[in-house]
Amino acid sequence: MERQALHSSDQITLTGIRFIIDGLLKARRYDDIGQLPGFSLIDRAENRPGADCDVYVFGAVELIRPGKENVHAHYKQVDKPEAGDIVFYYDADGNWQHTGLASGPETVVSKFGLAHVYEHPVNAVPTFYGNTVKFYRNPVRGT
Repeated sequence: MERQALHSSDQITLTGIRFIIDGLLKARRYDDIGQLPGFSLIDRAENRPGADCDVYVFGAVELIRPGKENVHAHYKQVDKPEAGDIVFYYDADGNWQHTGLASGPETVVSKFGLAHVYEHPVNAVPTFYGNTVKFYRNPVRGT
C-alpha cells in the first residue's frame, strides 16, 4: 500500500487526522490508526505489553528512561532530524508528553500509549501530545 505524506501545509487534513487518532485511541481501534494516510503499523501492542512510548524509545536506543533534564544534558537539540534521533512532543505548558524515534526527516516511529507502534508523519499524533516538537541527537552518533 502506498503511503500518502502529510505536511504542515495540510493543516485541515493534519488537524482532522489528529482528532481521528484521538477517537480511535479512545475506542481502542488501534489497527485502524495504522490505516490512516502516512501511517504504517510497525509492531502490535500485544508484542510489547505494558510498554509506553518512553519504554519503546529508550529501550530501542539501549538507555534507562531518563528524566527530561538528563535528555537535555546528554543530547544535542537539532533542527533537521535524521533517522535515529529522538523526537519529543511538548504541550502548551512545555511538559514532555510523548517520545518517538525519527525514521527520516519527516517521519517518526512511536508507540501511542499502550497502543501499537506506528511509523507516522512527525506532526500526526494525538492532540493531547501537544503542538511543539523538538529533535535531539545522541552526541555519540555525531552532530
